[in-house]
Amino acid sequence: MLVDAPYIPASIIEIEAQKAFETGKSRSAFGRQLATLALRGGALAVFIGVLAVFSVSAPFFLTVGNIGNVLGQSAIAGVLAIGLTMSSSRAARMS
Repeated sequence: MLVDAPYIPASIIEIEAQKAFETGKSRSAFGRQLATLALRGGALAVFIGVLAVFSVSAPFFLTVGNIGNVLGQSAIAGVLAIGLTMSSSRAARMS
């Protein structure tokens, strides 16, 4: 026998979205665009910032040999992260 259980939001964003939906209020278009930009481009901005700091502080940071070493050492972690992302998104669609 199936029982209709209430929906339980999984994150703070979902809770805030549900509150806004229930009260009929929503964020401004600028606020939504800013939040979208931060979520999509925030990691890239941090990466570029770290790259700039290390390239200024260490003179040999941006050499071809060092970039090859960094990419080689992070390849396994990158492949695992992509695999986990794909499997978790598949599990979310199935539920």
